[in-house]
Amino acid sequence: MKYVKILSIFLILLSVNAYCQNSEKSKSTSYTIGYASIESGNVEIYQRNIEGTSNIKSTNEKGGYLAWSPDGKHFAFYHKYDEKKTWSIHTMNSDGTNRKRLTHEKNKWDNSPAWSPDGRKIVFSRAYKDTDKNWQKELWIMNSDGSEQAQIESLNGGGPYFTSDGRIVYHSEFKDKKNEISIADIDGNNIIHLTDNESEDWHPEVSPDGKQIAFMSDRDGNHEIYVMNIDGSNQKRLTNNDVDDWYPSWSPDSSKLIFSSLRDGEKGIYIMNKDGDEIRKIISNATSPAWLKIHQSNSQDKLPVLEGPYLGQKPPGLIPEVFAPSGLSTEHRDGNGFFTPDMNEFYFTRRSFKDGKWSLVVFKSENNRWRESVMGPRVGRPIITPDGRTMHLGKHYMERTETGWSEVKSLGPMFDREDWGIMRLSASAKGTYVFDDAKNNNVIRISAIKDGKREEPKLLGKKINTGKWTAHPFIAPDESYLMWDSEREGGYGDSDLYISFRQKDGSWGAAINLGDTINTNAWEGGAYVTPDGKYLFFNRYISEENAGMYWVDAQIIESLRPQ
Repeated sequence: MKYVKILSIFLILLSVNAYCQNSEKSKSTSYTIGYASIESGNVEIYQRNIEGTSNIKSTNEKGGYLAWSPDGKHFAFYHKYDEKKTWSIHTMNSDGTNRKRLTHEKNKWDNSPAWSPDGRKIVFSRAYKDTDKNWQKELWIMNSDGSEQAQIESLNGGGPYFTSDGRIVYHSEFKDKKNEISIADIDGNNIIHLTDNESEDWHPEVSPDGKQIAFMSDRDGNHEIYVMNIDGSNQKRLTNNDVDDWYPSWSPDSSKLIFSSLRDGEKGIYIMNKDGDEIRKIISNATSPAWLKIHQSNSQDKLPVLEGPYLGQKPPGLIPEVFAPSGLSTEHRDGNGFFTPDMNEFYFTRRSFKDGKWSLVVFKSENNRWRESVMGPRVGRPIITPDGRTMHLGKHYMERTETGWSEVKSLGPMFDREDWGIMRLSASAKGTYVFDDAKNNNVIRISAIKDGKREEPKLLGKKINTGKWTAHPFIAPDESYLMWDSEREGGYGDSDLYISFRQKDGSWGAAINLGDTINTNAWEGGAYVTPDGKYLFFNRYISEENAGMYWVDAQIIESLRPQ
């Protein structure tokens, strides 16, 4: 476990002009680095370039172990109380204002905070001695405002760090209390040990490109800096000296590392290339560096800038088009997209071609520009309610909070059943649920609210539940129609999209195929209509490498409505 044992420290932000080489030319890039110095007990800001000139701004606050928020506007850190018997996690604006204490457990050492990719969660380590005087080392997670603190009970260890898809890399305790680098889902499942030796491996940090993990290890005597591939392969030692090197942190472009060292007889911060070459000292009398992962460069970003409504996309007509072909990743399988009612957030699921894992991704419009972040692993087939207050995740859900979304919760025994396989649950403005069931002949059920009470779910009739693979329902907010996908006689090959309109007597009308403009011999499914009612979104799967989201003018629905 990495305990930060500094009597009085201050945090400093370092702006460094670094020069990186590509295959043809070099380019000037600006980075920001935070670290702790022993010179003062105050949190201060250093503006410093590679030539060594600097200026200092004091925040008049104290703290240690800096962790940047993804947007660079805040940082998390720890501070000691009760004669250093209690360590607590705090947050603060990056200019030192708005300091908040988030944890308050007495005689517990809360340390090593790390932000989730979307900035809504903070994971941290907690260490303490139990009643038998044995050290317990736990991982905890909370909202970034400190609410809903919960232990990740299956994970023991410290030094957590999020991957871009929302998993957690950390040093875990096993094999007679030795620490190895492990990776797990955010809920503590699917633990994989990446290192396996008799040494102490600590402080993992994932490179921004997601390909490597840097960490510190004493496997060769003293602590040195190592790197390995994200799957634990190709472990390589980068530093080699007679003193300890600690706390590696990646540059935003994954080309360099900074770290702490005692190699000059005092704690200092050094920089090197990711292969261990060109090591040089950049700050004296300092430790625990953290490199801000926002790349501030004069060069153009590789990804296109997305501005304006609908992620800046030109709206389609009556012929379906791929949604945001240049903005969404072509290295993943993206689908199941939906907007919040204010049209300022767009959520979708993503399956990585590299490891097959699914994640929930969001684009948010800030100052008319859309920015992408990963919320975490996918749960169910997410879809939002018409009022935007609830995100349904199959038999689970999340509620909108002041800081984002709550923890994943169960819908309760009426829906959270082992004998049902709910993939997608859609809700109307009245609270009526329609949902599929992959465990029972792929059928769709409905559950309305009557006299303020939720009714037991009922199977919809044969007009809906006919054919194979009947799934992924979407009910209109006003309950005037229901859409789903199914493989039926008379269709176009694989699953097609169908619609049924509500009749005057409240029954559902005949299933209507959306036609050959929408349906093909490929798989179409997961229909959804934008909150403004203008566009129909759906997924089309041709092959593993050729699948994605499509959108089309929602006038197609009105053209099918019986007169």
